[in-house]
Amino acid sequence: MKNKLILWIFTAILLITSAANGQTKRALLIGIGNYPRGNGWNNLSSENDLHYLSNVLRIKGFQQEHITLLRNESATRAGIEKAVEDFIRTCKPGDAVMLHFSGHGQQITDDDGDEADGYDEAWVPYDAKARFDPVEYRGDRHIRDDQIGKWVDALSTVVGSTGTVLVNIDACHSGTATRAQALAVARGTPTPFKLPGGGAKNFKPAGAAASDFLSNSNIEKANVVVFSASSPVQINYETMDANQQGVGSLSYGFAKALASLPAGATYADLFYRVKASIQANLPDQSPMMEGNGNQQLFAGQYNIPKNRLFIDRWLTDSSFVLPIGSLQQWAPGTEIALQNPDSKERVAIAVAKSVSLVETVAIIKTPLDKSKLWMAEVVSFPAPPYALGVNYDRNSVPKNWISQLDKALQDFGFTQKTDNPDCWISFAADSGLLVISRSNGVVYTDSSASGKNLNSEIIDALKENLQQIAKVNYMRNLPDGGSLTETLEWQVIPNQKTAGVLQDLIFNEETLFNIRLKNKGSKPVFFALISILPDGSMEVLLPDAESAVEDFSIQPGETFEITDNSIGSNAPKGREFLRVMVSERPFDIRPVFNKQAKKRSGNLSSWEQAMQDIMQNENASVKKTRSIGVGEITLLTQSFLVK
Repeated sequence: MKNKLILWIFTAILLITSAANGQTKRALLIGIGNYPRGNGWNNLSSENDLHYLSNVLRIKGFQQEHITLLRNESATRAGIEKAVEDFIRTCKPGDAVMLHFSGHGQQITDDDGDEADGYDEAWVPYDAKARFDPVEYRGDRHIRDDQIGKWVDALSTVVGSTGTVLVNIDACHSGTATRAQALAVARGTPTPFKLPGGGAKNFKPAGAAASDFLSNSNIEKANVVVFSASSPVQINYETMDANQQGVGSLSYGFAKALASLPAGATYADLFYRVKASIQANLPDQSPMMEGNGNQQLFAGQYNIPKNRLFIDRWLTDSSFVLPIGSLQQWAPGTEIALQNPDSKERVAIAVAKSVSLVETVAIIKTPLDKSKLWMAEVVSFPAPPYALGVNYDRNSVPKNWISQLDKALQDFGFTQKTDNPDCWISFAADSGLLVISRSNGVVYTDSSASGKNLNSEIIDALKENLQQIAKVNYMRNLPDGGSLTETLEWQVIPNQKTAGVLQDLIFNEETLFNIRLKNKGSKPVFFALISILPDGSMEVLLPDAESAVEDFSIQPGETFEITDNSIGSNAPKGREFLRVMVSERPFDIRPVFNKQAKKRSGNLSSWEQAMQDIMQNENASVKKTRSIGVGEITLLTQSFLVK
């Protein structure tokens, strides 16, 4: 009785607060569990999804009359269209709205050239069939992501910048890979719905279509947050609730996490808890969040972003993976404290066992509840995986800097003072502090540094830039190789005759060349493409800024190709290295190198210009598909001389 009274009071406070702010909380929940026999779809437990979601939303201040449910035979293509359009019309500025879909999802051949892999992701309404038939069904009742994007954009516009939009997708909305699971109820199919004529002919960076409603470029629109039960490359499997009833993994995790979140929590706080809940039973499934997760749940306010590290996934009861690796100075032997993210109470100590470029596997002795969210914090680092040799130009550096720099280099952890350094710290009256690379000249200046003592801001900025130099050196010197070497074909191919051979290409501004990566193996792979420029800077070329890492993958036997690349007019001269990083699991190196990426030319990098050219060229050939797997990073390199 006491708990019920507290819940009633809490709900009343939420309702009063919402009313005072002129905000109405509205939800449209679509669930299809009983598909018609003969359409090619198995039945699902979507009714249970709607039960859990509607209950928790009422607890969080959604009034029953503002929660619309659309079920089974009512959720045809036409029924969903009408329900969504009616929902949009009822919404008002400042509202907090939620759009949810539980059902099957499937890829379908892209019909307008806006998808990187040639396929749209689609919701499967009640009356949609699983396979193409030239007479009976050509995919016209699938609801493509293009249409979903238009609906979400309309919702974002209606509720405006003071509102918020949450989209939940508890379906497989790509279905390009399958995995063996004990629970064989899948919300999708590994077989795409293929239309005659193939997929997209033009390349458009994946995510560009979504960016219209996932960005805040228009201040009149609401922030849109999208939760997906699995990555765009995976089948989404159902799970079991406490009563051993089937239920959608996202819906169940969402309801449990939302019910226990405190006031002022953000979408990111909710997502990480949902992710932990899903992966406790489905460890290989990778939920996704898109949009600004720093916004408070069903509110317009934003919290200050927190730099937090959470367990990415559990491998066994005693080992887990963190999404951080040697590029961030991690090495085997790193001690890690695991904490409750709410109380900050330290519950266990783990030790890094193996470290790749982008991931760390750690071992823990104390068993923990894998369905809960655990935050990781470094206790101690062993020797760093890379070191940067540094010294001073004693003829120019102010004498009072020496002791400060000695202490700073020792505290940084990745630098060592040596007589044969990678870079020198110098000083000039008109430029302030300078960092001079042995091979690339002046790479950093700080005019705020005078002959006086160095303050903490100057030291922090110096550390950041030295670490960037160290990372680039580390990447440049890593040897090629890895478990996927024999399954990949990696080429930089000139379009015309050039001086030299493939291993020693010589390019200039007029040279056109293709970049090609073929997957000759039996498993799909993910990849990233980086360029180490002759001036010592580094660019992450793919994934581009607007894309998800899951968008850049290649199915067995498929080829990713970018044609008619060229060298920018202001490109630094010398040897350039293109390095491709490949894994059987998604990874993201962009945060590691997002501070000092130099562009090859004035306004656009040569790569960005190539992207524009490809998007405008109907004959450009790009083949890309998506996948999922587990594996280490494989490195492959091609270099060329820029003249």
